[in-house]
Amino acid sequence: LGTYYSMGVAVPFDTAWKGVLDDAQNELNAIIANPKFEGLKIKAVVEESVENFESTLLKHKADLVVMGSTGATGIKEMFGGSHAESIVRHANCPVLVIKGDKQDYPIQKVLVATDMENTDFIKKAFKWLNLPEIEYHFVYVDTAMRQINYEALKEDMKKVASKLKLKNYHF
Repeated sequence: LGTYYSMGVAVPFDTAWKGVLDDAQNELNAIIANPKFEGLKIKAVVEESVENFESTLLKHKADLVVMGSTGATGIKEMFGGSHAESIVRHANCPVLVIKGDKQDYPIQKVLVATDMENTDFIKKAFKWLNLPEIEYHFVYVDTAMRQINYEALKEDMKKVASKLKLKNYHF
């Protein structure tokens, strides 16, 4: 709203806010009209408040959520985290968060964090990635704070790698 008021436009707050929402909707519609999105069903949604962001995003029952993130900072980081972090926590589907402002992401290494209890997600992830030439790194996450038998874990990882037909991996 600062733009409206800095230009010396004397309009009521509600009118200025409607203008901001209309501008955002028009900007999204212009992006969607780009020919490179032809054939995709895209619905532009402009929300009025941050509080509605998560519920609006999650009610679409998507198969995959893709978000950009610069991360939360300062007091927001201490008390709530970023929008992306909240979506990752609450989504019922996979969430891909793209960090930074690089134009392309040449994927060469993938890190997989696992407690080795449920490894079914790995097969699904690899099917989506469909990148046979990348290097996989597995990190064991101890969620139970128990004594760890590293040799048994390595054997379990070998079984998972064999089942997934992995050749280039580190554990």
